[in-house]
Amino acid sequence: MNITKQLNELNLSLPKASAPGGSYKSVNIRGKVAYIAIQFPI
Repeated sequence: MNITKQLNELNLSLPKASAPGGSYKSVNIRGKVAYIAIQFPI
């Protein structure tokens, strides 16, 4: 059965997803300084 249909039948709704809480860049350059996030080998 379709999840959306089930939610509608039960008069339920899901909240909207929140925006990300931070910056997810691996390198952030400010002026002449580069900040490098912890990166694990994949």
